[in-house]
Amino acid sequence: EQHRPYVILKWAQTADGYIDIVRDAGEPLTISTPLTKQLVHQQRAENMAIMVGTKTVLLDNPRLLTTRWSGRNPIRITLDRHGRLTPDYRIFSEDAPTIVYRDNTDWHFILQDLAQRNIHSVLVEGGTTLLQSFIDANLWDEAHVETAPITLEEGVKAPILPDGLPKETTQIGTHRKEIYQPRKTT
Repeated sequence: EQHRPYVILKWAQTADGYIDIVRDAGEPLTISTPLTKQLVHQQRAENMAIMVGTKTVLLDNPRLLTTRWSGRNPIRITLDRHGRLTPDYRIFSEDAPTIVYRDNTDWHFILQDLAQRNIHSVLVEGGTTLLQSFIDANLWDEAHVETAPITLEEGVKAPILPDGLPKETTQIGTHRKEIYQPRKTT
């Protein structure tokens, strides 16, 4: 209908709204539990593609594969406007195809290009800048937010969704998962 893939935003945050510690290198903050990590890998298996921003690739060097759930690996997508990613990053392994947008990083162009490649669903896993840009452009269909009962008091702030969105809440052990949908525009 919208000539773009179905876009699901996903992140884990602390109770006070942070997704990571401020860092230039090193391990990211672990917020998810083994069970909620497994459920994320189920989401990866259910979506055709997964997207992260350049900073996430640089800091975390993720593989973006489905390893904790049975199923296929999603197509990996990232942006690299400044040519900072080299072939030795794990996102370029032979385990799954990877698409890198370098020149035209306009969201409408990217989503239209993905639709033309017959990619019908994209799981956007981060970081904050990438997620917030989808929210601000209103180019998303669901947001899955896991909240852990821990506080940081400082760090990398989580994306901010508009107030008053419809949501569904589920308790997964000590963590809360909320699924939001954008307001429908007429």
